[in-house]
Amino acid sequence: MNAAFRTFLVLIIMTPALLSCDPENVIEDNDELITESEETSDYIWDSQNMNTIVLNGTSISSSSSLVSINGSTATITAPGNYSISGSLSDGQIIVNSATEGVVRLIMQNVTISSSSTSPLYIEQAQKTIIILPDNTNSSLADGTLNSNLLTDACIFSNTYLAFYGNGTLTATGNNANGISSGDRIVVKSGNLNVNAANHGIAGKNNVVIHDGNLTVNSGGDGIRSTNDNYYTTGYVLTEAGTINITSGGDAIYGSTNISLSGGDFTIISGGGSANAVGSVSCKGIKAVNKLSIGSATLSINSSDDCIHSDNSVIVSGATINGQTNSSAGDGIHADDSITINSGVVTISKSYEAVEGQYITMNGGSLYITATNDGINGTEGTVSGGTESIDESILRISGGFILVKGISNGDGIDCNGNVVMTGGTVVVHGIASEPEEAIDVNGDFTISGGLVVSSGKTSGGGGPGGGGTPISSSSDQKSIFVTFGSAVSASTIFHIEDAAGNSLVNFKPSAQYRTITFSSPLLVSGTTYSIYTGGSCTGTNDNGYYTGGSYSGGTLRKTFTCTSTVTSVTVN
Repeated sequence: MNAAFRTFLVLIIMTPALLSCDPENVIEDNDELITESEETSDYIWDSQNMNTIVLNGTSISSSSSLVSINGSTATITAPGNYSISGSLSDGQIIVNSATEGVVRLIMQNVTISSSSTSPLYIEQAQKTIIILPDNTNSSLADGTLNSNLLTDACIFSNTYLAFYGNGTLTATGNNANGISSGDRIVVKSGNLNVNAANHGIAGKNNVVIHDGNLTVNSGGDGIRSTNDNYYTTGYVLTEAGTINITSGGDAIYGSTNISLSGGDFTIISGGGSANAVGSVSCKGIKAVNKLSIGSATLSINSSDDCIHSDNSVIVSGATINGQTNSSAGDGIHADDSITINSGVVTISKSYEAVEGQYITMNGGSLYITATNDGINGTEGTVSGGTESIDESILRISGGFILVKGISNGDGIDCNGNVVMTGGTVVVHGIASEPEEAIDVNGDFTISGGLVVSSGKTSGGGGPGGGGTPISSSSDQKSIFVTFGSAVSASTIFHIEDAAGNSLVNFKPSAQYRTITFSSPLLVSGTTYSIYTGGSCTGTNDNGYYTGGSYSGGTLRKTFTCTSTVTSVTVN
């Protein structure tokens, strides 16, 4: 484990302690938190010093004194390197090593099935490393009669369990879980295929994935960690790898934190976005505390929320494509805060695309579609929301936000305040009333950046001047344009100054009667012209043009910017 990742681990596992002020959660005995750490030497061994175990269908043979054989069960009793080969039709490998040291299981095209218990059971060992040599393909499966709750997985370990190599291992938990550990599961590398009636990969204390190719098909959660007794447990971390999960429950669940600093994820949870949300949680990614996504790439198709945290979500550099149930699922949901620092987030189908009490856009791009609100800032996310003024805040300091395809809600709805100091916000409002492009119960103050939105209603909520949602106490100028009759969908709205320089070219996707526009280019006392129709040669990003030249439109109105919020009526 490199030094940077060690530091990253420390910061992640300390986060809940720094955030919590519950005295009942204070850790008093640090000795209880000691868990085995990953070492480079875990993955190095002497191939000349090997204990062999040969599986012969219904029997097992070994020349090692460290292996005890009883019928079709082999028990490894001490640390060492164990080369396992052959097939076992109904038997078990047990690791029961009370001596300190690493047990390495080198799987040489192994096939083991067991009708009544786990084919591989690590009862005790300081560490167990499953080695998958190049060009090998091993397969383990339990039966539906494996009802022992102490070993309810195809591969079950009470202690530290890791996987390493370039070979392939398929683990099938026909009764319950695929791979389970009462401590930590580490995937250093390898090709893992996990099929499970219940949970796929379950590491009670944590699951750490450095690299590898993982395919998980599970009736319950795909990858999960559940120990929330201490601040250093219950988390899932990934650095790299290709991870495909199809789950009946949550695809990835962490009872404290989840951090996806890298990796390429394809996720289908709860049957996908075409399915209704049921009584069982079936979110794409769910963390109880902090959920952070770094340079990972995620494609999520879920019946419940794509990305969910009971506390906070942070996106920094990720590429996220998500779709969820349009009647109940959110694209990104946090009960407390959502922060997007960089990356590209696309929510193509959702009920509400982004919902939280404190939403911050510092950079990156956010493309969202929803049946209800595109962005919903509210402190009532737990109890079902509220329309009264609350303490929620939407902060925009950079990046690009585009809201399009809203069918029955507001483009941006904030029950508290919106503070904008930079970035670009483009909202295609819907044609039907009373929904609004931007609805703010508190103040929408802007001192930098560009806003353009279209709608059919008289404007937005809040104390904005002249029907606009933008507050007249803003430092930056804005205009609110009202047309005497509806302008057809896909008709360009254009503003230029007296010299012919474009301020905005915007093609709303629905018919519109109102436009809200704010830009640093609006100057008090300066005259501007509004055109509709025509064409633009610039780059078209979902109806918002950058660069190029505008031509062919119809002059609708010339106006002078006279105040912080200037109302313009176009007949």
